[in-house]
Amino acid sequence: MSTTGSQHKNKAATLGRIKCFISRGPLSKNPTQLNKKCDGIPSFASQLYTETLPFTRLEKWKLPGGNGSWQKFPVHDILSEVFLPANLGDKFGPVWSTHWLKVHFNLPKTLEGKEVHLRFSSGSEATLRDFQGSVLGAFSPDFRNEYIISKEWSGNESDIVYFIEIACNGMFGGGMIADNLNISPPDEAFEYTLQRLEIAVFNRVAYKLLNDVDVLYGMATELLETDHRGYQAMYTANEMINLITENKTQKAGQLADAFFAEKNGDKVHTLIAMGHCHIDTAWLWTYDETIRKCARSWHSQLQLMKDYPEFVFTCSQAQQFYWIKKYYPEIFTNIKEMVKQGRFIPVGGTWVELDGLLPSGESFIRQFFYGQQFFQKEFGMKCKEFWLPDTFGYSGQIPQILKHVGIDRFLTQKLSWSMVNKFPHHNFIWEGIDGSQVLVHFPPGDSYTMTASVKEILKSVTNSQDKGRVNCGAYLFGHGDGGGGPTMEMLEKLRRVRNVDGLPKVEMGTPDKLFEMLASESRNLCKWVGELYLELHNGTYTSQAKIKWYNRKLEQFLMEVELIMAIAYSTDCALQEEEFRKDLHLVDKCWKRLLLNQFHDVIPGSCIERVKDDAWRIYKCVWSDLTKLQTIYNNKLLFGAADNANVPVIFNPLCWEVTQVICSSSAIPQSVNSTVQTVVLDDKCFDEEEEGRKLPHKFVAVLVKMVPTGYSQVIPVEPSLPVTVRKTTNNNTSLFNMSNGKLNLKVETLNGIPVESLALVSSRQDYNEVEVFKKDTKPGMFYVFDDVPLFWDSWDAMDYHLETRKELECRDTSGPIILADGPLLSAYKWSCTFGSSSNFTRYTIMRADSPILEYFLIIDWKESHKFLKVEFPVDVLAREATYEIQYGHLQRPTHINTSWDMAKFEVSGHKWMDISQADRGVTFITDSKYGWHVRDNVVQLSLLRSPKSPDGNCDMHKHYIHYAILPHEGTFQSAGSIRKAYEFNFFGANDVSILNVDQDYWKRGMTNMVTTDNEAVILEAIKVAYQVNRALCIRMYESFGGSARARVNLGFSATKIEECDGLENPLDESKYVDTDGNSFQIRLNPFQIKSFLHSFDNQSFRDAEKLSKFQEILSVETGGGNNSDKIKNFHLKLNHFELQCDSDKLIKHFVNFNTIGFPNDGYVTINEDLFLAPESYCVDSLSNDLSEVVIVTCDEAPALPKCCPWGKLSRWLHPELCKKFENASENLNLNENLLLRSKISESRHKFYWHPLNCINENKMVETATINLYNQSELDGIIAQLIPGSFCFDDVLVSHDLKFDWQKNVALFYCGQSWPYNEFGVTNVETVMYGGCLSLSAVFLLAGIAVYAIRLKQTHCHIHTWIELFYMISLLSLAVFCILHINFPEDHLDFCSLYHLFSVFGYFVSAIGVFTWATLLSLELFLAFKDLRPVVGLGCKQNVKRLIFNAICGHFFPLLVTCCTFAYSFYWKNTGYCVNTDLAAVRIILAALLVVNTICFGGTLYLILRHRRCAMLAVDNKSTQSNQRLNQL
Repeated sequence: MSTTGSQHKNKAATLGRIKCFISRGPLSKNPTQLNKKCDGIPSFASQLYTETLPFTRLEKWKLPGGNGSWQKFPVHDILSEVFLPANLGDKFGPVWSTHWLKVHFNLPKTLEGKEVHLRFSSGSEATLRDFQGSVLGAFSPDFRNEYIISKEWSGNESDIVYFIEIACNGMFGGGMIADNLNISPPDEAFEYTLQRLEIAVFNRVAYKLLNDVDVLYGMATELLETDHRGYQAMYTANEMINLITENKTQKAGQLADAFFAEKNGDKVHTLIAMGHCHIDTAWLWTYDETIRKCARSWHSQLQLMKDYPEFVFTCSQAQQFYWIKKYYPEIFTNIKEMVKQGRFIPVGGTWVELDGLLPSGESFIRQFFYGQQFFQKEFGMKCKEFWLPDTFGYSGQIPQILKHVGIDRFLTQKLSWSMVNKFPHHNFIWEGIDGSQVLVHFPPGDSYTMTASVKEILKSVTNSQDKGRVNCGAYLFGHGDGGGGPTMEMLEKLRRVRNVDGLPKVEMGTPDKLFEMLASESRNLCKWVGELYLELHNGTYTSQAKIKWYNRKLEQFLMEVELIMAIAYSTDCALQEEEFRKDLHLVDKCWKRLLLNQFHDVIPGSCIERVKDDAWRIYKCVWSDLTKLQTIYNNKLLFGAADNANVPVIFNPLCWEVTQVICSSSAIPQSVNSTVQTVVLDDKCFDEEEEGRKLPHKFVAVLVKMVPTGYSQVIPVEPSLPVTVRKTTNNNTSLFNMSNGKLNLKVETLNGIPVESLALVSSRQDYNEVEVFKKDTKPGMFYVFDDVPLFWDSWDAMDYHLETRKELECRDTSGPIILADGPLLSAYKWSCTFGSSSNFTRYTIMRADSPILEYFLIIDWKESHKFLKVEFPVDVLAREATYEIQYGHLQRPTHINTSWDMAKFEVSGHKWMDISQADRGVTFITDSKYGWHVRDNVVQLSLLRSPKSPDGNCDMHKHYIHYAILPHEGTFQSAGSIRKAYEFNFFGANDVSILNVDQDYWKRGMTNMVTTDNEAVILEAIKVAYQVNRALCIRMYESFGGSARARVNLGFSATKIEECDGLENPLDESKYVDTDGNSFQIRLNPFQIKSFLHSFDNQSFRDAEKLSKFQEILSVETGGGNNSDKIKNFHLKLNHFELQCDSDKLIKHFVNFNTIGFPNDGYVTINEDLFLAPESYCVDSLSNDLSEVVIVTCDEAPALPKCCPWGKLSRWLHPELCKKFENASENLNLNENLLLRSKISESRHKFYWHPLNCINENKMVETATINLYNQSELDGIIAQLIPGSFCFDDVLVSHDLKFDWQKNVALFYCGQSWPYNEFGVTNVETVMYGGCLSLSAVFLLAGIAVYAIRLKQTHCHIHTWIELFYMISLLSLAVFCILHINFPEDHLDFCSLYHLFSVFGYFVSAIGVFTWATLLSLELFLAFKDLRPVVGLGCKQNVKRLIFNAICGHFFPLLVTCCTFAYSFYWKNTGYCVNTDLAAVRIILAALLVVNTICFGGTLYLILRHRRCAMLAVDNKSTQSNQRLNQL
């Protein structure tokens, strides 16, 4: 090799040569590349795969249905489908459909020892599976098109079969993305083409050299102008090419290794590299496809971890982990193992990566509540950092929310997208509106999808805004948004640059390591106070308006339902603990579904139409579930509706008293009708009016006073001044005034369009009215703007849209028409058509005693690229406007002094926004709008947009929009604007539900659950605590922005109050909060959030009056005995009870607990002792002589309570013993059911219920003695087989002795020998029966093993699959018989396992018979059609085998099942003992199982005789058969 050639190099030519060498195609024309193309210059990339093999057979099958239908088809069912022939070039579509390929390869011996890959390319995503359906690999267009079959092919297996699941969508859905800016809606008709499917031999040496040269090329191009290392890299790469050209690959590799071995200095900047795969939970694809994206992406990372032990991968969003656990359990198991090793790291702590602005504060906390809960449960850890790389803004309350859930670290990068101002930091301390501080890191590469290129690595250093203050940063690499994650190529490059001179150090690390390094340098960091405003994507505050409407309404609905359930839980409401827990689980499910739709591409509205449809569907499901729960617990609290229900009741979820005119479509009793006003807004029902969260078309208005957090009777209140409407005319212009004593509205009509002026009736003496709006303006008028952003349609609104403001050109105007003129409510409407046939109707509403003027807008929106706003020019001078955010508010400028001010031309706010001067102001309130524009004194509320991508029909439907204005004197705090905004959202903008209940019961809900005495303190959540039993979690915040002291009053007695965090964990440094009766004092700093756990004791909720009534009833004589009999203190004698059963001493009582209002959870207090009983039990006998034991019977035999798992006593009675009972003398009347109480703890007793169904209720037993023994005493007693005893576990337990309750046994004497042990069977019977079943189990397990071996050889023998399945079913049936007969369910602690086997045993027999009958019918049918069967080896053989299997495989197990079922049915349901010896029955059943096993052995022998593989295929030799089969 000439040395002179390397000394005289043209820089551009050398770089061009290197690029051609590593490129996969021609270079683009560029002067710096000398306009040369790579044609003629050898590309080393083409040598990666030098030998390829085509498939031997390819078949395809289209999965029925469209998007998401894959979830309905189990993989194993798909693998057994009939596939049709396919070939390269075939089309697969349309978008969102799923297709399966079945491909066969024959690998020759010549591949032995070589690295073998499977290569696939179709332009779509795909999943590779083996013949059993397990996931092997994933294919992602452009960057992951190969699967490593073997790094060193053994050559043992020549024929291999794979299945490929093709998802007809690309990495970014089914639409076109031009330059990552203009995203079009999906092309629903698009089809993908199968371009490549082959086996190829991989050249690992060439791959290493290619990556070496690639990294050197990157260093050369980036460092050439500034660093000598760039030239060194260029010369090294060029010399490597020379060596490779001469086939000196080993020397070329050594040259690269020597270059990369040159280390960096100790003080060089360090990047912490973390694999990352940001997968949008929904965006340009639906939730259903995200599940498969996660599986493909995460499985690929697990595969990489096997080859790269240093690789660390971070992954967020608990929802996605949950999906993988549900749909891909094998992958999830592998993930859990990698989490334990610290290599697959869950981050973020939230349920999804949510939007940072639009969700409420409570939704924010629930994101962490459910996310951390999942991570703790599944992985035993909680995330330490908030991970939100992609979102559209950051609320100023996020720091405090993070601290409240135990997090003080935050990673994001989206602020680098700001258009106007570059954010000055990548590492800083972020201080929220309350003063809370968290450590924040922005990856300095300004990306979360880096690809391990030298350019990105250097940018991560040079772009840092904190040089000198921080010497580290995050490097997040891996394909993202659409998934994919890191690739082998990225990891190879990172190995080369981890410590090489000229570049920063790149270390694989964890988020923990990164933030610990940053924390060590935090003293150097700057502080940023307030929100982090993203100067882009501000159109997302308005896009997809209905999603935002649903979100706001359901956030409030959940708050209301949780409160109602908390009231029921903390009072003496009738609750079954198990049912209540199920309902709490349903609430959790509703929360998770709501949180899912708060993903940062769903609630902002930047998603495709299919995602929008899914979101609506989810919202409706949540709405339905919450409505059911609301109805259930309203009924429980108010004792349900009754025939004579005549008291209207209303629920107020707010923590303060509300007096307001409500609008309701509910029926109101006649007694109230005379004091209400009926209002009709429209003749027809509004869309989805039944949901109740918007004003109905027709309603009654009534002014009511509602107590806080509880129920109130609807008692109409007379308004201080009624609403009046006065009409006048002035110069041919109609004019009318509305007034309610607080507001005066003057409406003037010009050309059919109303022009309003509003005055606030002042309390000041110097003037009576204050004009709210500027003179000579049109307040409340609609304006439309051209809305064509530069970049992303649904995301952005550019500032130049403000220059296109136009007043609506109304046509076909109707109105204004007065609809209601008082005294409680007045309203008028006007309608018009505008633009592209859009139309609206606006209702202006004024209520009595309210300072609010409301607007209810119904608009059918049909515009394109337009922005609709409503404008209010107010007569106020203010330099800042105030906007509500999560748990507080903040100020933003109304001027544009700086570029930072100018960039905030469209901002977000929640329920209200206020603009005020020192003495007065105006608050604007909305029920579902979030976008605002305020300049000087002009307020614009953003109503609707009409972007056309990625949803081409975004917001093209009817909308219901409710907003209001609240003029006020003084500050908005003193005017109560915050509370009025809550009232408007919960009552004003809704159809308020009125419940009609019975007069006698409705007062149960009168208690105010929680109230405060400080208007600044808002209770945001009152819910049942998650971890602490018998506790509520109450969350509140300070809303004014100042310090506040408040007394919190509780409607229940709390035994303990402690402060907790947002995850409901008691604070470590917290002490119990001091209480004063049912109240406690708190202090809150400005905007501070506090949560408390309130524990309570059930006994404190007992109604003293009802308990007294119960004791009084029990002491009344109803039968024999005398009036002096009273209930005595119940106590437990040590080791002995005795019943003296003289009938003349019995006192008969029949008191049903339900009639005295005792709860379903059944706690009853008698003389300070607490008992547990089902609700339908009643007392049957009680006397002084029975004071030590209370016998309780039941008028109807209810289901066995959960507290007693032991079941029916008759199960344990020998037939002879039953006869003895029936012949007993008549002294004691034992009814059908017997109940015994025993003390098991200091605070409660339990009832144990044992029905004696074999006893004739007309017969009597002379005496009965019940003894309690400890285990040592019991051993001796059983050894002697005391005559007249039978044994059953745990009837009585001595608390005093503190015995293990599972080891104590009670003996019941009856005078008949009992030859059975404690399990109810003899020793001989146990040996015989257990031996038979054990033998059966051995045969069956052996059969399964043989089948597993055979299955591995034949791959896809359908008979083998079915027979294996049936073998397993027989084994489960045998286990079921063992459990069912030898250990009845009343003796099992693991009842769930027993029922599982029971259901499986019966179900499998039915499925097996059906399956065999179907296969036999198919074989006979095909034989008749003269076709070779599609199942098995041959027609005659198959028919014989199927008939044999049907007889051997089903006749006997079916007989066993039928006998077992009949036996258990007769035994359980008749309630009487079988009069035959149980041993005989059991032995017969065991024998049947043995016979069945032997017969099945014949089946095994018959199958194993066949040595060919019976696959799903037609006879290739018969063209005619093929044709007839296709026709069939």
